[in-house]
Amino acid sequence: MTDSFSQPGFPQSQFSQAHFSQTCTQDVQSRRVHFIAAGPIDSARMVDQQIAFLRSIEAPWLMDRIVDLRACTGNVGYEDLVRLSLYWSSIEAKAPRPIKVAVITTEAEQPGRRRTINLLFQNQAFACFADWADAVQWLETADAVASPDQACAA
Repeated sequence: MTDSFSQPGFPQSQFSQAHFSQTCTQDVQSRRVHFIAAGPIDSARMVDQQIAFLRSIEAPWLMDRIVDLRACTGNVGYEDLVRLSLYWSSIEAKAPRPIKVAVITTEAEQPGRRRTINLLFQNQAFACFADWADAVQWLETADAVASPDQACAA
């Protein structure tokens, strides 16, 4: 595992560890959205930025997601997870298949958060990974189900 971001264009040095920052990009060819965050998580700001970005792109319900939290500390608050899930529930009926969300993190799994995520995002498959390459490999497989060792609590 490497500490650097494997995705071109996202050098770790661009992130400040003192303040929360998030980069939101879309890869149309691979049908993926990338959220790369750093610093102490500002839960409301993180979710606001993600929702605003998703509203700005065409057909976000067709896009799988990579959420890279390796350079973050803290967690997304429950109220903000609910807001994000309400946004997704308003658009996911248009999705022809379950949306896959690969979370890249160094944090240990929290079973209670996993149950909350699974309840809030019922039509999405979440899996955790330690690096970018493993996350991309999972997203590129046809099966949208996370194995028990990949399940995570974003």
